[in-house]
Amino acid sequence: MKWIAFVLVAAALAVPAGQATAATPKGPTLAQFNALKKQVTAQQKRIAALENFSGALAVYDVCLTAATADAFQGEWQALDANLTALGRPAVFGPQAPIADLNACQTLKIARSHNIPPTTVNFAGLTALFGPSYRYSALSRLLS
Repeated sequence: MKWIAFVLVAAALAVPAGQATAATPKGPTLAQFNALKKQVTAQQKRIAALENFSGALAVYDVCLTAATADAFQGEWQALDANLTALGRPAVFGPQAPIADLNACQTLKIARSHNIPPTTVNFAGLTALFGPSYRYSALSRLLS
């Protein structure tokens, strides 16, 4: 008798559990799927734009680094010229420009090796952002 009661209780408890799993949906509805698809498309566009932006910033950074090196080297050459004019030995010696991997050419920034150095290159790099970033040269480079 105990055995029959145990089977009946187990069967009674198993029926609601079986019905509960059958009632849950197997996946998203068509409307949910379309909404998720739209979100994925928007996120893919955003990711592509961010990848383009980070690539442009890398180009900008390489050109900025080269312009900074040019300014330092120009200053060192000017100091060495002044020292040798006074009959003292040069401190820094000959300078060789660093490669910019054509980054400045891509941004249409002419590198300057003026002695003494000027801020022309830095002004050109800053101008890339323009008064309104949306219409600046850097923005056009990204598109």
